[in-house]
Amino acid sequence: MAEFKPDFADNEIDLRELFAALWRGKWLIFSLCCVALVLASIYLRGAERKYTVSMTFKPVIEDSSGPNLAGFGGLASLAGVSLPQSGSGDFATYRTLLRSEEVAERVIGATELLPKIFKNEWDAQQAQFRQPPRGVLGRSLSGLKSI
Repeated sequence: MAEFKPDFADNEIDLRELFAALWRGKWLIFSLCCVALVLASIYLRGAERKYTVSMTFKPVIEDSSGPNLAGFGGLASLAGVSLPQSGSGDFATYRTLLRSEEVAERVIGATELLPKIFKNEWDAQQAQFRQPPRGVLGRSLSGLKSI
């Protein structure tokens, strides 16, 4: 009886051949990337800018007229019933409000706080923020942006 040996050579990918094929088409790949970059730049220069605004409202005083059923939450969840919960410990709302525009305005308005937050950019002798020195990459990118 003849022994069956599968030919695994047909199922393999030769990485040298793959990279050689890509290297042979390097100018086509490079030119297509450049065309895509130019088209994207043209589109972004003329695109209409859209801004979104979101608001989060939270009641100042919680309505405490109903019964306090917080102790029965675990028992009610076993029965498949959802009880109202108190909003005083709503950490997700706190995190959202912490990133709000009002908080940002207060942080910017606190003139003694910003130099402490951005101490690497603050020049205490001149009492102003200084531009950090740009490296080679920063200068190259600004030159490319001006083009």
